[in-house]
Amino acid sequence: MARALYPQHAALGDAALFKRVTADYWRDLLGNYEGRMAGDILKLNTQTAFNTARNQAIIDAAGIG
Repeated sequence: MARALYPQHAALGDAALFKRVTADYWRDLLGNYEGRMAGDILKLNTQTAFNTARNQAIIDAAGIG
């Protein structure tokens, strides 16, 4: 069944096929996780920069009027 699902690895023996498919699975899983984390960090940094600028604007505007 694995050979049908992963024809690119069909020439490998059973143990090598299992090892390759497992490695591919974990590499994809880790890549997706790291991509999501990078996106979350970018959002957090953007929000932090926005909050800092907003707070500074509020402080600067306090002396007006």
